[in-house]
Amino acid sequence: MPCLVGCQEQYICGSLNTGIQDYEVLAPFVKIFFGDPNNPTITVGNESAKQWNNTACIKSFRYGHSNGMDFSVEIMDEEGGSFHLFAEKLIKCISRVTDEKKMGVEFGWIGADCDGANFTISSRYSSAPLYFIPMHLDVSFVEGRIKFTITGNDAMQIVFSARHSTIQGDDEKRQPLKMAILQLANKDDPKFDVQFKRKSKNGQLSEFSFKSDEGGINGPMGVWHSDGQNKLATIQKWIEPFRTNMNKGITALWDASSPKQQTLILLEDTAPNHDEAVDPCDVNIGTYVVNGGKCSPVVSFTPSINFVEGMSNLNTGGDVGASSTGATEVVKKEGQIQTPETGYSTRQPTQQNSNDIKGMKNAKKDDPKSQQAHTKANTLINSRTMTADLVLQGDVRPEFLHPILRRGATVSLIVLNSFHIFGDSACGDWLAQPGCNEVLSNKNWLIMGCFHEIKEGSFTTTLKLELTAPGIDTDAGSPFGGINSGGYVPNNTC
Repeated sequence: MPCLVGCQEQYICGSLNTGIQDYEVLAPFVKIFFGDPNNPTITVGNESAKQWNNTACIKSFRYGHSNGMDFSVEIMDEEGGSFHLFAEKLIKCISRVTDEKKMGVEFGWIGADCDGANFTISSRYSSAPLYFIPMHLDVSFVEGRIKFTITGNDAMQIVFSARHSTIQGDDEKRQPLKMAILQLANKDDPKFDVQFKRKSKNGQLSEFSFKSDEGGINGPMGVWHSDGQNKLATIQKWIEPFRTNMNKGITALWDASSPKQQTLILLEDTAPNHDEAVDPCDVNIGTYVVNGGKCSPVVSFTPSINFVEGMSNLNTGGDVGASSTGATEVVKKEGQIQTPETGYSTRQPTQQNSNDIKGMKNAKKDDPKSQQAHTKANTLINSRTMTADLVLQGDVRPEFLHPILRRGATVSLIVLNSFHIFGDSACGDWLAQPGCNEVLSNKNWLIMGCFHEIKEGSFTTTLKLELTAPGIDTDAGSPFGGINSGGYVPNNTC
């Protein structure tokens, strides 16, 4: 029996995701370690923590990423040996962040045949190692055992805890922006590496460039002040007046694939500009069927639609003025169709570096566009008009593990209406009319976040999805999800 009929061609992108079908029996696994992934410290099941005679095991696990990354693991310990290890591994000194071995995590599925033979951990269903900084330990003593939860994060929280007052460059020897960022990141604790990345349609990464009249590949020349802010806030302030040579903003993400070096990825906006035509299938990672039975790994789908909330969340631009003249200029968001009264405005004075590089008059006109570009890069969809939680059978594909691979990726959803009995005959007809839900089926559901949870023998992956809305994120008269999405076109937008 075919999985799809009728509306398949309108909404499908890439391959149809049908879940794991290679094994008759599946069980989730988690292992955490310090140093060698092949010598795990603690895992699930009866043979865990062998160095403590199997007296500790993982009870539950959660990992997720949206703007940042974090995970937590709950451990039941009969003796207390593993608790001592984790207490020792907690970060206690900001200068030792790069010296300490980070906590590694692997998780996924173990498969077996019906006869219980041939247990295997397939690389296809197991995550690559992910590394975090152990930050927080919650402990409780229950029924003569120690139960504790260890929480790990990327370096974001540590960066927030330190303030800096350094200056990169001077009036006699100005520095390009990228060099100033690298020197800031590596000069004082906490230290980390920085990479400047652009993501192509096929997922390949390369270095982005700034505009040619603003320094090109290395960025504009200037004197860069930290002003007592943390390193991430400083970098974002320095970048704020400038866009890439593709006229796009920049977002900051952390790389969790390195066991040693903390790496901040400054990623060019992966979403298309307002006037940029794209094919949604270029960045799509496959199609899911809701209510698809055996043809689908979807556990649940819970969408929410609220246009009034979307109006409130709109950024209508800013009143930006030069300090010398006090003149202001209201900037309207590109493609916004709602009336000017909706949303909120921002006021941000131009920076001295921007005045020096662009000239005061040009900076006043151009800086609000750069600010909007960076806001768009960091939110992707600002209005939150159409959101949904898509809960799947646990999936460890790379796009669901690493924020830089997930950023800008989409999924196609084919939402089948429920079957019901209708008709005038005594027996009725067991059909769904229409077959597909035209409002919710779409090629262009954007992945805003991803969360994995393992507990009590279950493993689920939850995708946080959003869809652009006409009259809010895109022009009135366009479909939900934008042009070429196959989406529904409402007839009562502004």
